[in-house]
Amino acid sequence: MTKENLYEDEENSRKRENVLKELEKIVNVWVKEASKDAKNSSHHEIDVDNCQAKIFTFGSYKLGVHSPGSDIDALCVAPKHIDRSLFFDSLLNNLKSNKQIEEINPIQDALVPIIKMKFDSVEIDLLYAKLPVNSISEINDRLDDDEMLFGMNKECILSINGKRNTDKILSIIHNQVTFRKVLKLIKFWAKRRGIYGSIFGFLGGVSWTILVARICLF
Repeated sequence: MTKENLYEDEENSRKRENVLKELEKIVNVWVKEASKDAKNSSHHEIDVDNCQAKIFTFGSYKLGVHSPGSDIDALCVAPKHIDRSLFFDSLLNNLKSNKQIEEINPIQDALVPIIKMKFDSVEIDLLYAKLPVNSISEINDRLDDDEMLFGMNKECILSINGKRNTDKILSIIHNQVTFRKVLKLIKFWAKRRGIYGSIFGFLGGVSWTILVARICLF
């Protein structure tokens, strides 16, 4: 796998981490601005100073099996007063005005709505979910509280599923080092033979992850 350049070097790993931190700063500024507008228009009691968003990663990046140059699956979560329409309006405009961000492609009518972009040359697929809470500090980092789902719409539930599934898989795998090595190798093997990707009728990343996780449980 080292010979085939399947491992990312430290410089690019740090770059990805910095990009995610910068993205979280952007969405936090956006949430505070949107919270001020919501407070002024609705006259509801909103603690603007404590309003924040949070960026979670999931999929191959969170699992630690991504390859150099692959994209990052990311989820932005915000409090219940930040509507999805603002994600595709004011936040999208803020992202477009950032000189480090390019090739922005919002796909609002997808089954799982998404904003695709390149942030300092790092490809990011950004999903959004508003949670049924007044403050993001009320939730844990795993979003595994099933009761939370009863206060969410379909798009938000589908958006957090990737994060929830990734966390669940990692929680049941005892030897994560072996799991990551096997999954990375299997994905490379399938791609090399042209039998990878659900869009082509083959098993995709999620399916291979579940299969490898099942084997690692034995």
